[in-house]
Amino acid sequence: KMHVMIVTALAGCLFLIGTVYTTRVGSNLLDIADHFCPTYCLLFVALVEYVLIAWKYGADKMIQDIQNCAPPQWQKYIPVKAI
Repeated sequence: KMHVMIVTALAGCLFLIGTVYTTRVGSNLLDIADHFCPTYCLLFVALVEYVLIAWKYGADKMIQDIQNCAPPQWQKYIPVKAI
């Protein structure tokens, strides 16, 4: 019974949020959301991913693996040691 109440409340809240996009201002709000979500959210997720990989895997080990995989002409662009 609690599960049904939670699903109903969530569906109702999301319905009310969605009705904003059916008004005259909805097109402008959709443009704002369409700009914000892919741009800033994706940038944030990518930065968090890089930090977590460097923290868990190790930045020096990651640089060493990249150096091993990179062609010789790219070696000068790869840092020797992590900052």
